[in-house]
Amino acid sequence: MLSTKEAAQQLKVSEQRVRKMLADGQLQGEKLGRSWMVSEESVQQRKLHGAHPGRPKETTSSAAPSPIDAEEAHRIFDDAKRVLSGCYSAPFLGLARSPEEKEFWIRTANLFLQQKQRELIAQGVY
Repeated sequence: MLSTKEAAQQLKVSEQRVRKMLADGQLQGEKLGRSWMVSEESVQQRKLHGAHPGRPKETTSSAAPSPIDAEEAHRIFDDAKRVLSGCYSAPFLGLARSPEEKEFWIRTANLFLQQKQRELIAQGVY
């Protein structure tokens, strides 16, 4: 059994990270009073198969976006579909304020065009 300090040194992480890995079940150990003792075997397994040293990557939250954000996203989608799902012309693209905006218009219009094509194929039109 190793102390959290010894496990942290071997894994090249902080003691706080070792305690978090114990709490998450990524390391095996026993709590004795206020201290943790970490299984040497679980430390070795982590070194062989676990993540690299350093701060763990942020995980995306499974929580749904707030209703305000979702409503705004719905509005943006509906507006983009209404404006960009038809045919566009070179003069229309010339109105873009930047190359990035022009590319956004083209890619968005292409998305709606591809969706329409898939619908027509599914209906046997093609």
